[in-house]
Amino acid sequence: MILHGFTRQVVRSGAVVALLGTVFWAGAQPASAHESREVGPYTFVVGFLEEPAYTHIPNAVSLAISDTATEAPFEDLGDTLEVDVTFGDETFTSTLRPLFGEPGQYRADFVPSRPGQWTFQFHGTVGDLDVDETFVSGPDTFNDVNSLSEESFPVNDPSTGELAERLDQELARVNERVEENSSGSADEVALVLSVVALLLGAGAMVTAVLGRRRP
Repeated sequence: MILHGFTRQVVRSGAVVALLGTVFWAGAQPASAHESREVGPYTFVVGFLEEPAYTHIPNAVSLAISDTATEAPFEDLGDTLEVDVTFGDETFTSTLRPLFGEPGQYRADFVPSRPGQWTFQFHGTVGDLDVDETFVSGPDTFNDVNSLSEESFPVNDPSTGELAERLDQELARVNERVEENSSGSADEVALVLSVVALLLGAGAMVTAVLGRRRP
């Protein structure tokens, strides 16, 4: 009985040690917030250079290229590959430059100004391979951009860009209501007044924000 109890205690202790080891090992692993994809004979790993990414904080497109078979980094990219960075219907194109001290890793610097989903489209060549690959941020790929104001303390005033985006959203809603009520003259007058009030309110907010930021 004594031996049996001792054996159970050893097994129990071993299980606890194994569990703790698993927890510490898992906690020591770096969190992955990049998308990995095979492109021809290469593996592309794409995301933001700094994640989580925030509005108005300098960041960059991050691209790591390696040989899928050998896992060797691809270091001879030169200027053969570009990336289109897109938010909504706005796009700019940037060249990629090597990330210092990190063979096979490249960056394209920019400052994201809006929170939400971003798209990176790589086009050009890698070695002899023609490339046209699109990567879109999201829960299954790499992180969307977060609003800096939501993470700030005290809370930051919204930027003029964020105010303009909200205004566009409200105007779209008003336009929908105008189309729904275009047959009633009284409703039309009410909607026009609503639009005027909305524009005046948005203008007042923008003026207040700009006034606060003046020295």
